[in-house]
Amino acid sequence: AVTLQCAFISEIFGGSVLVEQVFSYPGLGQAAVTAGLGGDVALLAGIALVSAALVFGGNLLANILYGVLDPRMRVGEGRA
Repeated sequence: AVTLQCAFISEIFGGSVLVEQVFSYPGLGQAAVTAGLGGDVALLAGIALVSAALVFGGNLLANILYGVLDPRMRVGEGRA
C-alpha cells in the first residue's frame, strides 16, 4: 500500500499535462508540451529532470517508510 501511495506522485505529472491541455490552464504540463513542440530542449530537459527527481523522491520515501512501518524489511539485519 505504501508503494502505491508513493507511486501516485508520478501520476500527478501525467494528469497535469492532460488537465492543462483540456482546460487550457497555464502550467508545467502546458510548458512541457509547448517546449516539446517548439524544440526548446533546455526547458524540456529541466522539466524532465525535476519530474524524475520527484518520482525518485517518492520511491525513496516509500522505501524509508517500509523500514519504519515494517521492521522485518530493514536493511542489514540478519535472519535468525
